[in-house]
Amino acid sequence: MFAGPVPRVLLPLAVALGLLAWLLAGAPAVAAGLPGTGLAIELDGLSGFFLTLALLERAAAGRDARTLAGTILTLLAADGMILLAGVALLGGPRRLPGLPALLLLAAFALLGGLSFDAMRLAAETVPEAALIALVLAAAVAIGGPTGTYLALRLLLDVASPLSSWAGTPVILAGAAMALIAAAAACGTRHLPHLLDALGRSLAGFALLGAGMVLAGTTNDVPAPAAAGLAVVLLASLIGAGVLPVWRIVASLAVTGTGGTALAGLGGVLRMLPLGGLAALIAGLTLALVPPGAGFMMLWQAFAGLQALPANPLVAAAAALAIAVSAALLAQTALRLLACGLNGASPANVAEGRWERALFAVFGLLSVLAGIFPALVFAIGAPAAVLLAGTIRPAAGPGYLPWAIAALMAGMAAIAVLLLRRPSVEGHRSIAETGGEPLVAPPARLPRKVRAAIRQAITLARRLGRQRPAPPTPSAALAGAFMVLILLLLGQALP
Repeated sequence: MFAGPVPRVLLPLAVALGLLAWLLAGAPAVAAGLPGTGLAIELDGLSGFFLTLALLERAAAGRDARTLAGTILTLLAADGMILLAGVALLGGPRRLPGLPALLLLAAFALLGGLSFDAMRLAAETVPEAALIALVLAAAVAIGGPTGTYLALRLLLDVASPLSSWAGTPVILAGAAMALIAAAAACGTRHLPHLLDALGRSLAGFALLGAGMVLAGTTNDVPAPAAAGLAVVLLASLIGAGVLPVWRIVASLAVTGTGGTALAGLGGVLRMLPLGGLAALIAGLTLALVPPGAGFMMLWQAFAGLQALPANPLVAAAAALAIAVSAALLAQTALRLLACGLNGASPANVAEGRWERALFAVFGLLSVLAGIFPALVFAIGAPAAVLLAGTIRPAAGPGYLPWAIAALMAGMAAIAVLLLRRPSVEGHRSIAETGGEPLVAPPARLPRKVRAAIRQAITLARRLGRQRPAPPTPSAALAGAFMVLILLLLGQALP
């Protein structure tokens, strides 16, 4: 299972909680040198935010020691040598595990050394196109929040300032990554591959946000930079703090059924009282529908692209890519929920105490991130200072997630009340046996009249036993959801 004993669950959560308090306190930088090596590690607002996410993901997914060590070295590196060692431990694609490290080594060669301070001094003289291409390729190969961190650290911190056009290739690369991974997730029937593709699609959204931050800061336009920061923070949090709910569910399903096919989820959510609710919340977040954090991420992405000071064709292409990605992600999330709720429930699937604790933690995190995204922005504020100076993540003008959540909760309550089927407990339905009616017609009546009376009594009994079919909620709920979306779009449009 993904959940495990105390060192693999409580220890990462405890450290993540400490880092969370440190981030809310302003994240004062902490640096230390390795004696006799000239190497150094540092914890600042940017690395602290992503290290918190990595520890959350560790508590749920139970990463192996090599991957965890590589992630920690990558996030804490204060020079190129430690960063290179961390990326080498992380690996990359299955057929080319050393590709990210080779790409990163070539980027460091362009920057003229392995010290971050030396790289910052040499950044103004390097060929920017080659540097951006190498860093983007390494970030895409690594994937996940760690790949996003690598792009943010090298492009927006070490190599800053870049030219005004530098954000365009990052935006296009992020949009393409989100679209390709979403299509892969929608098309696969292998559960682990589906969840990995979902994580890569969210990493593509985060890379798109990084490109909007880069485009906004290099052109002195705060609107796309603020929206890009919001996309980066929300996409990274969803990938590390919401998607793990389904990784735990998948682990329970694989353990119970012995297979990794998507069909193995059949009925699993009905066997998980707390996990089913957490998986439903996580599924709606991954479907990018309100009031989840995924919808806020999508809202900010469109708002940032609309305000880009770049070629309108670039913004249009990126907007089209993320719109198609959102549709594919919604379909994938609905497939997960449908498979988890339908089908025969496996008898050997049950929640343990560690699973229940993790479902409660990540379910609460999903709710808070969706209804109160300002909490996520407060945690990521120290990272925003390093990336964009005085610019802060946008709050999404025109969209009030807590109000939408209250409206949808009220609509759901009304629908439940209207669609309840009247029934009385303790009554049993007895199948029609076709025997003689309870009241026999008088024998003095003609034979044909008596037969007609018998048929009328039998028909009346059958009609009395039939229950009226409940009204289907599809049309009513679809209409209500359409009205809700139209109201949201009316608020978003100028």
